[in-house]
Amino acid sequence: MKLIRHTLTLALVTLLLSGCIGASLGEYPGTIEMPRPDGVVNGAEPVDVYHLHISFKDQAGNDLLEPFAYYKSDPSRQKYWGEVDPALYSLNIIASSWSTPFESFFTLSKYDGNHSWITPDENGIYGDTGTWYLTNSFRIVTKNDGSLYSPLRYVIKCKSLFGSIVSHPVVTWWEEGTRDGKQHYPVCARATFAVQATLDKEITPVKGITYNENNEPYYVGYFLDIVLDK
Repeated sequence: MKLIRHTLTLALVTLLLSGCIGASLGEYPGTIEMPRPDGVVNGAEPVDVYHLHISFKDQAGNDLLEPFAYYKSDPSRQKYWGEVDPALYSLNIIASSWSTPFESFFTLSKYDGNHSWITPDENGIYGDTGTWYLTNSFRIVTKNDGSLYSPLRYVIKCKSLFGSIVSHPVVTWWEEGTRDGKQHYPVCARATFAVQATLDKEITPVKGITYNENNEPYYVGYFLDIVLDK
């Protein structure tokens, strides 16, 4: 799975460089082509696209993702492409209809107070304003009965962030959303974060929209702003 994750990351970087990602609503900052038990996305079938962004701050408002921000998978590169060091964390996505969890990964980018993406400079570096968000976006073949993959559990392990290797699931519930041809963009209606093994904290999803230079919707995602007790 580590090899798969590395391959997907390289594919994402290639798409970013070629300008293929971000050409239409819902496609930035990169979407994983995710298999399902009875098929693989091949462009011919209708798909669901799930966009989730998560920030972590402490009680004082300090951005806890700042230490993750400038990881470069290739030290010879001078630009930041949004990678997060895979040695720092693990992410598994689980739905009740899947027999096994899907090992996935986060990208990292900054958004402003309106949850709109902040464009980095020509060197790929973000400025001092804004909040860092972990992003996971994936595209998966729609179920035969049209029902959503909901709830989804994003199981995160990150000692640097949580102080231990204990899993902290983020559970999200999704509802019917916008349809654009064969692509469906579900709405994140509810979310919880496992503060402790027996304590879940309700998190209100916020819809964020990034507009292009013509003030047209460029990217829509759902944001969870989590405050840790530290």
